[in-house]
Amino acid sequence: MDVAQFRLLIIALSLILLGFTLFYLYRLTLIKRQYANLDQLIDEKIKEISEQKTKIESQQQALLKEKRKLDGILHNILPVDVAEELKTKGKVSPKHYSSITVMFTDIKGFTQIAETYRPTDLVKILDRYFSKFDEIISKYRLEKIKTIGDSYMCAGGLPNRNKTHPVDTVIAALEIQEWIIQLKREFIAKGEDFLDLKVGIHTGEATAGVVGKKRFAYDVWGNTVNVAHRMEETGIIEKVNISGRTHSLVEPFFDFTYRGQLPAKNKGMLSMYFVDGIKKELSINGEGKTPTPMFWEYVNLHFYGKMDFQNLKKYVIGFLAKKLPENLYYHGMHHTVVVEKAAEEIALAEGITGEELFYVKTAALLHDAGFTESYENNEMIGAKIAEMILPNFGYNHHQIEIIKGLIMATKVPQLPKTHLEKILCDADLYYLGSEQFHEVANSLGQELLERKYVQSLLEWDKIQIRFLSEHVFHTEYVRKKARPNKLARLQEIKERVLNPDNYLGLEVPNIN
Repeated sequence: MDVAQFRLLIIALSLILLGFTLFYLYRLTLIKRQYANLDQLIDEKIKEISEQKTKIESQQQALLKEKRKLDGILHNILPVDVAEELKTKGKVSPKHYSSITVMFTDIKGFTQIAETYRPTDLVKILDRYFSKFDEIISKYRLEKIKTIGDSYMCAGGLPNRNKTHPVDTVIAALEIQEWIIQLKREFIAKGEDFLDLKVGIHTGEATAGVVGKKRFAYDVWGNTVNVAHRMEETGIIEKVNISGRTHSLVEPFFDFTYRGQLPAKNKGMLSMYFVDGIKKELSINGEGKTPTPMFWEYVNLHFYGKMDFQNLKKYVIGFLAKKLPENLYYHGMHHTVVVEKAAEEIALAEGITGEELFYVKTAALLHDAGFTESYENNEMIGAKIAEMILPNFGYNHHQIEIIKGLIMATKVPQLPKTHLEKILCDADLYYLGSEQFHEVANSLGQELLERKYVQSLLEWDKIQIRFLSEHVFHTEYVRKKARPNKLARLQEIKERVLNPDNYLGLEVPNIN
């Protein structure tokens, strides 16, 4: 190959290489342009997706907001658990409750006032009242059932069952009435019309559930509702009127005024009580309005403690009523009831809380149980009875030993050593400083006369003088409260003994 041919070959190869290079550069430029277009397309798609995501999230938030709003409306209509059951199952099965407490309130005079107000103003008045009622009952775990005109109905112990519902309902009722009384004072000061309130409460079994398909309503059915309504109808303004059934469940925590009995259809006669307030020992400043922490501690221990004091009390009262001799004019069942109440009063005033309070109350119930078998050494017999029956009501060995010691401490002459023993001994002889001293002392005198422990009323009075002169109260609370009365009664007996003519032809009256 000559030089010319070689040059041509070089030029041809160069052209071919240049062509390949130009083609490569073209393809590279084309690919870059495609990548740029693809990036732009991706960016556009990402932006579109992001916009769609934002829109979807916004829609989801709007739906969630609407769902919460609907749930809120549903929960305002129905209890939370009931509403959830309705949402998940599409229906709510009615439930039977062995014990709930129903409260009715009614605004007295509303019909007359309604005639002088515009409808919109009446709605505002009811809204103010019922909104406050809602606030109070929610604090005590009660469930609003419904309002009918100016009547408001709520209940405790449903839909979530609990044992303290009678106490919760009474506390709420007292707070509602106190708010009404304060509001009344404000209205009177302004010269405005005011509204009074009646409240009625009853405890019993009932059935609760949801009625309706388009407009759901949670309601309660049963005679318990009817009795609660009757308690409200027969109540008076500024008072909380409760049935005997409710009273039996909340009696340890409140003070009451017995009202008598009310005839009820298919129920015979129903006892009624006004709740005067929380026991002063369990209320702030002793005013009977606001419960102390000790109040709730006592309530929880009473209803949820292992010691089943409530059923024990029923058993012991029935046992004593059946077994005690009829001619125990002083040491009868009535004395046990009085001592148990006094023991509670003194213990609370002395700052006794928790299980120790129930030790004293239990010992008070059983301190005279030995009289069912013998008039002599009854304390020892009572301690044995306690040892026999208390395990059946959740009391352990340690607790029973303490209670037995308390019972034995009441043996005369009383020589209590522990604080609890001093409380029970003072409760046992609380009558020495009471206004009912002479009535109670006469009953004891008659009991001793029939058993030949004393021969005459004069002898009995001489025994009383010696006993009252030597006796001392052991707790500070009783010393302050009862000692002055005891000394006054002692002086009265001394003056009576100075004139023997006072006893001519007299016998200790039979008060059986």
